[in-house]
Parts: sequence; structure tokens; C-alpha cells
Amino acid sequence: TGLTSLPAEIGGLQALTELILNSCTWLASTALAFERRLLELRVDADRSRGSEQLPCGAALSAALPTVAKFGFAVVEDVVPRAMLERSKDTDAFRSMPTTAATGSTDLWRLSALGRFHRVRFDVEDADAFQEMEALWRPLVDEFFSSHTTHTRAGTEDAVYRSELQLLTATPFISDDQMWHSDNQARGITIIVPLCDFTAENGATQLLPGTHELRSSWPLLLRDGARVATPRQGSIVVYDARTYHRGLGNSTNASRPALVFRYDRKESPPPGVGVVASLAHASAAKVLHTSMAVVLATREAVRALSESYRT
Repeated sequence: TGLTSLPAEIGGLQALTELILNSCTWLASTALAFERRLLELRVDADRSRGSEQLPCGAALSAALPTVAKFGFAVVEDVVPRAMLERSKDTDAFRSMPTTAATGSTDLWRLSALGRFHRVRFDVEDADAFQEMEALWRPLVDEFFSSHTTHTRAGTEDAVYRSELQLLTATPFISDDQMWHSDNQARGITIIVPLCDFTAENGATQLLPGTHELRSSWPLLLRDGARVATPRQGSIVVYDARTYHRGLGNSTNASRPALVFRYDRKESPPPGVGVVASLAHASAAKVLHTSMAVVLATREAVRALSESYRT
């Protein structure tokens, strides 16, 4: 009888193994879908994209509660088309590398394969980029004034633009960046897309709540990573402490953008050394992967319970 029952046991083991493999495959694919979900935290500035008028401070201020809660938001229709075109009509924009094979140069540094950053510009190009700052200055001022600090001398600590950079993700072959934050101290970063961002062309991925992880971790557990996909004219606003990264570009066109960072002189970025930066990158990767698996598992349990009910 032992011999006759052996084929049945083997068949049962094969069926169980197949079930486990299929479940793991489904879980992995679901986790991948969760880790690339699109961001829906959008605030409409309610203005014409073709207009040269500045958006009202109240419209931009509407994004701050979202940034305070989640660590980031997309504000739509902020930058007029004419300003975007002037930014593209610059020597710096025209000099952008278009292939990953270019490698680093004196002006363009690499943060990952195919991801180039430039921070030095001539006067004309800098002026073309900097004229945008008046658009979101009220937002930046309100962001910092809501958490005023003072120096030892008793005067209010100064806020400054810590970086202006032009960056691009080259087509076809560009890698995901390492997870990172711009500063361990509270600051604000503005991304200005110079093309429509998509999940495929190297948009920014963010981990919600990681700017205030001790109090906001339930947001991360609920939402997982999100991908910001603003169109031209919109901006991405995020707290400098929020873990984020640029995704790889698998399309046939470059994905350029401008980045403006603002910090206090008392706490310049990045706020940590190389070793600590790597530790933060590792922590963010663990958070990202584990949350994707948790969300996928939750979805699997929900789908299973629904199938039993039906």
C-alpha cells in the first residue's frame, strides 16, 4: 500500500508546489504594480498655462497641508508656457546629454546610468531659470515661516536657495536612482518638469510620510511608494526629508527637469555624511520593498475573501 500511495503523494506535492509558485508569481507582480502606483495628491492652481500672470499665493498655499501630511504634492498649472520655452531656449538645455554612453563631464555629473545633473550656468541661462522663482516664492516663505527657528544671536535664521539644477534622464537606457532625501533637516524642493512626466520616462517616485516617519508611518503602510506624473506647467513640491528617487527612462525621448532646493543656512544639505547617506538609502529601499509586499499581500487576502463570498 505504501508504494501505491506514493504517486498520489507526489501528485499532491506537485500541486502544492505549483500553487506556491503561482502565488509567489502573482504576489511579485502585484507588488511591482503597487510600487509603481501613480501619485494622485494634486492641487489645482486654477490659472491659464499660457498666462504670464503669477498664481495667487492662496492657490499655492493650498498645497502646504498636503505636503505637511504626506511629504509631497503636485500643484498643477503653475508655470506659464512662455517661461518653459525660455528655459528650453538656453545653452544649458541644448547641451544636455542624449545618450547614457556620454558619461560624466565637467558640467554634467551622473547620479545613475543615464541620469545627468548640471548645477553651473552662465548668466543668461541662470536668469531664464530663476525668473520662475517668483511663482512659488509665497509657498516657500509660508513653508518656512510655519516652523520659524532662531539663531543663537536671537535673529530669525535665513532661508536660501541651496541648489538650482538642470537634470535629464536619457532615453532607452537610464537606471533608477538610489533612494535618498535631499536634507535630513526640514527644507523644501520644487521640481519643474520640462516635459510631461510618466512612470515610464523617469518620473520621481516618493515614499509618503517619510519626512515625519515617527508619526506618519501609517501613511506609508497604507499607500506605499507613489510616482509623481505632472505635466508641463505643473510642479512637484516635497519636503526635503522625504525619501525619493528618479526612475529609469525606458522611452525614446529624454526627460528633462529643473530642480530648485531651499534650506536654512543653519542646516545646509545633505545634513549627513556618505556613510549615513548610504544607510538612509538602504533603509528607504527596505521600506519600499516591504511596503510593496505588505500591500500586495493585503490585496491577495482581500481578493481571496471576496472569492469565498461569491
